[in-house]
Amino acid sequence: RGTTSYATLMRDMTIQGDVCVTHPKIGECQLGALGAAVGLLPFIPATVDTFTGHSEGGTIAVILAALHGAKTIVTWDAPKAGGRALAAYLAAVEIRQYRFSGSVVTGWPFGLDHHVREPLIEIGDWTIDPLLAHSINRAVAWITPRVSVAA
Repeated sequence: RGTTSYATLMRDMTIQGDVCVTHPKIGECQLGALGAAVGLLPFIPATVDTFTGHSEGGTIAVILAALHGAKTIVTWDAPKAGGRALAAYLAAVEIRQYRFSGSVVTGWPFGLDHHVREPLIEIGDWTIDPLLAHSINRAVAWITPRVSVAA
């Protein structure tokens, strides 16, 4: 269900603090996201070349894209997915990683030193409220007028 309260925000931070593991192909990755990506990989059609996700879904999308092969990755307020080897592996991929202003989630897990593509693209007005800062509704509210204008 995602981050819905301060209790689940703390739970998520604890989960994101899990030990990172090394995958033989893409290097160091966040443990839970790697497990989810490996589990989902058999269900992804070969023709899929774009991966996106919010929060942990964005972390999983990055790893899944590396394992599957991708042309484009877009994440919304996602924690870090892996280390320098993963970033190098995805160097030729178009990657846009959005960070909601005021969110703490993009700093997780603390054991990884950077995102696969930096700097993150900061969006939205800053807020001190970490739940509001991380809300998927913020992404929808931010992107909706931009899609309407482009259409």
